[in-house]
Amino acid sequence: MQVVSVTTKGQTTIPADIRRKQGIRAKDKVLVYEDKGEIKIKKVQDFFSLKVSVKVGRLVLKREEKEAAQRYVANHYLAKKKKIEKYG
Repeated sequence: MQVVSVTTKGQTTIPADIRRKQGIRAKDKVLVYEDKGEIKIKKVQDFFSLKVSVKVGRLVLKREEKEAAQRYVANHYLAKKKKIEKYG
């Protein structure tokens, strides 16, 4: 457990040893959420880094579409986590 500072912009740094243990690298995405009064951070696979078996050419997404997809991934993770907690 380590104490870190929060900047005036609300930013903080995840300590290097924790990043290494969790496999978090620069440009990775993390899910930040509140759970029972605690702030939690969880590494998530970036939806757009997934490889697909069929190459369909270059796909350009609008910002809104990308944000909607990221919200879907985050909500899906939280729903799965709540279900696990509920049923053990």
